[in-house]
Amino acid sequence: MGRRPAPGPGAVPLDRHRRTGAGAPRPRGVPARATGPAHRGGADHARPAGRPGTVLVTGGTGTLGGLVARHLVTRHGARNLLLVSRRGSEAPGARELLAELTAPGARATAVACDTADRAAVAALLAGLPADRPLTAVVQAAGVTADDPRWPA
Repeated sequence: MGRRPAPGPGAVPLDRHRRTGAGAPRPRGVPARATGPAHRGGADHARPAGRPGTVLVTGGTGTLGGLVARHLVTRHGARNLLLVSRRGSEAPGARELLAELTAPGARATAVACDTADRAAVAALLAGLPADRPLTAVVQAAGVTADDPRWPA
């Protein structure tokens, strides 16, 4: 195995990110993403509050999906969320999550849909209002090793 090439001029050492919690390593002169720490609360494009569109979150009523949905509303100004899970609004905690997301003015809907079923997903997307087309998808579905459905 050969040695790694030396970093280019102005590169941020990878371990600095781990030590300081600074933004992702990048060469000098390369701007941070619009949602990075340098832009939080700043540039208009970092907060899509006035933009129409729907963000679909798979696993949206689960623990990770709920965290993602809250983050999208509070930090990124998402206004239309479609939370997709196996049980939809019947999932434990789903009604409370929807109430929490709609309190600041977001529209949030939890629906039951098997995302492995192509026809079901197509029907779900066909039902989106024309004034709120699909603009982003976040995949947050999954099971953990301690999930009772996980084979031992």
